[in-house]
Amino acid sequence: MEDKYVLLPVDSNGLYRIRALKDFADIKKGEIGGYVSSECNLSHEGTCWISRTARVTGNAKVTNNAIVSGYSRIYDNAIIKDQAKVHGESRIYENAIIKDNAEIMGHAKVNCNAVISGNATVLDYSFVSGYTKVYENAFIYGNARVYGNAKVHGNTSIYGAAHIYGDAEICDKAKIHDSAEISGKVKVSGRVEISGRAKFVGNLKISHDSDYKCIGPLGSRSSYLTYVHKADMYITGCFDGNTEEFLEAIAHAYGNTDIGIIYKQAIKAIQIFYPNN
Repeated sequence: MEDKYVLLPVDSNGLYRIRALKDFADIKKGEIGGYVSSECNLSHEGTCWISRTARVTGNAKVTNNAIVSGYSRIYDNAIIKDQAKVHGESRIYENAIIKDNAEIMGHAKVNCNAVISGNATVLDYSFVSGYTKVYENAFIYGNARVYGNAKVHGNTSIYGAAHIYGDAEICDKAKIHDSAEISGKVKVSGRVEISGRAKFVGNLKISHDSDYKCIGPLGSRSSYLTYVHKADMYITGCFDGNTEEFLEAIAHAYGNTDIGIIYKQAIKAIQIFYPNN
């Protein structure tokens, strides 16, 4: 195997800058690239490359035809491979893997054991962590957070300040945004759009916009109440339970106080929306 780059003398930052030894892809012989800790960080095979201001350090690896550019930082045991692209000021670290045609940009961060693959895109200030798998044509942006054992795939879009975690699965053409929160083993599919401060926990399945209602802010506490029709489940704060359980919880915690009355009014409003409940 013929070397495609050489390490230049150690820079003041303690890293080696790379210089191309031959033309390949869009890289010209003599072109100066980014920084590495050693040759272990960048494969001599394929057309993979690290651009001038990017850094790949520690035990991180860039292989195949992957490109790392901008002010990106790849470190720890992270792997960038196949046709993947990482640019902007992205941070990929710990044991994260970016592969296939996935693209990470902006100020996005991917860490722990997360895997971004397929044609997935992660950008802006979004954060993907844990054992999360993001694949197919999934699109994560804004300040969205996806972590735990979550799966995000299909043509989904996760954005705003949405949080997806636990064993949640988001697929098909679902859109989750604003401050919506999906956790537990909840599965969101179809063309459903979840927004505002809707919150879902447990083993719920949401596939239509009519499957749920979110009401709020309620009272001086500015709380939000999510109701899932098929499961007869109310979710607010740390509570989740059916109508009877929710009424008992309201009576125990608030009695006939203003917030207690507001919650009961919210239940009546939901019952009007779902008259056959």
